[in-house]
Amino acid sequence: GFGVVLAALLSGGMTDRCWRLVSTGVMLLIVAEPVALLGQIALLAPARLVDLGFAADVLLTRYGHLSALRLAGALGLWALAGAVRTGPPRAQWAIPAAAMPVAVVYAASAHRIDGLPSSIAMLLVATHVAAFGAWLGCIVVALRESRGRQLERPAVLTAVVLVLSGSGLALAHIPAPSGLIETAYGATLGIKIALVAA
Repeated sequence: GFGVVLAALLSGGMTDRCWRLVSTGVMLLIVAEPVALLGQIALLAPARLVDLGFAADVLLTRYGHLSALRLAGALGLWALAGAVRTGPPRAQWAIPAAAMPVAVVYAASAHRIDGLPSSIAMLLVATHVAAFGAWLGCIVVALRESRGRQLERPAVLTAVVLVLSGSGLALAHIPAPSGLIETAYGATLGIKIALVAA
């Protein structure tokens, strides 16, 4: 949701269609948490998928705490969008500004990177998450609002940050080229590289 606001504010302002996109993005973030919880339970104990007691136990772990923070971030963005929707564009900039703390929460949920201080790893992942959101917002607003010319430079800039931060993450996670073939991270990275190249 925040990327749409960022892109819209950079290219002429928010429209009703942009606000609907923000609401859709926030709803997807909210729906993602119970789905992710089910996935976590299925990974840990597939036979206990509908066991509410086990689900409660999972929610008491670090995973559960981070899930609650991610959900709080989505609800916070939703509330903030409602509060600033009818306000001046200056007030609407609060949504992109709130994105970085939310990106840090998502970064805290990422896999640990061996050999990299946790604060540096978190900053790298948060930058990558925020750059992806901003880039996606530029693409969506450019397509939905016909603002390609106005968003060309921001889209390219965020894509560069996305690729650079992603490259840093790839180097940290895959120290040898064989990791591109032998690991799930490498396979996922291969798909991302193919998408960027296209």
